[in-house]
Amino acid sequence: MKRSALLPLLIPLVTACTAPAAGNTSGSPIAALAATPKPTPTPTPTPPQLSLASIFGSDKPDLSKYDASQLRVIIATGDVIPAREVNYQTVLHHDWLYPWRKTADYLKSGDLLYINLESPLIKNCPIIHGGFKFCGDARAIAGLDFAGVNVANLANNHLTNFGPARSTASACQGWDFTRFATSAA
Repeated sequence: MKRSALLPLLIPLVTACTAPAAGNTSGSPIAALAATPKPTPTPTPTPPQLSLASIFGSDKPDLSKYDASQLRVIIATGDVIPAREVNYQTVLHHDWLYPWRKTADYLKSGDLLYINLESPLIKNCPIIHGGFKFCGDARAIAGLDFAGVNVANLANNHLTNFGPARSTASACQGWDFTRFATSAA
């Protein structure tokens, strides 16, 4: 009697377990999540298309319809190499701000200044006028501060030209910018 009473309950259960599944059949909840398309953000109003002329030329995009408190300006310089002739001139004139004096105002005009520090900064860096072994005087960090550097990337192929990468990372400590480096730093 008990078995016959369970039969009506088992039939729908067996049918549900043997029926083909709808949608994702991989059985993996992670695969199901990965298959779900992500929505594409659509800012309003749509930002203007950028071009070299709109970035570097006098034909700047009209941003007046945007909330100024929501806009951010990021300036990235690329490689900064306070080595070789630049190092020679700064040491010769005892002016660690020299390489930055003509560009600092522009560089400070953004909300974030990112540089790739392509040269180790060490104490007693020898004066080198050429070649591809770089170093700059550690006091050149004052120039980075003067220019308003917020982020200095230290992960590059010249960082260990004159010893461990840690020496440049150590020289940067205490200055008001973030540094990124390889695990060797």
